[in-house]
Amino acid sequence: MSSFRPLVTTLTTLLFVIIGITGVLIFFHLGGTSAKVLHEWIGLVFVLAALFHLMQNWRSLKSHLKKPAVYGPLVAVSIASAVLGFTTASSGEKPGHVMMLGTVFSSPLAEVAPLLDVSPRELIRRLQNRGYSVNDASQPVEAIAKANSKDLKAIFAAMHP
Repeated sequence: MSSFRPLVTTLTTLLFVIIGITGVLIFFHLGGTSAKVLHEWIGLVFVLAALFHLMQNWRSLKSHLKKPAVYGPLVAVSIASAVLGFTTASSGEKPGHVMMLGTVFSSPLAEVAPLLDVSPRELIRRLQNRGYSVNDASQPVEAIAKANSKDLKAIFAAMHP
């Protein structure tokens, strides 16, 4: 099994670099969906490679864990992870995409139209062609949904060609 050590170490390092790069791209909202998909799939492969890497280097890892100098950083990282995890999970804040959709739905059609790369007039036409009653472009999306007794998903779907 030790003949795999160079391969496993190289693979783990390469995957770590790719995950790091895609993570930075995602953080700065660059790379779009492809960066996110690549990050997720490479992340799964990285977990497997990291497990093989740990298996290959188990004896060395046990030796390192016996040194007192390891405990400070290990405890610090564990506490920071727990605090960040609990803070994020219990903040009650909605995910970003949910907040964004809430903003879009509370906005008037005149402001939503450019997001769909159409004129407000075209957006009104689309909704009216699908049987929705729309007064004018100053009407918020959620008001249109309420006036037509429809949910926001239905209105959103009707706005698309």
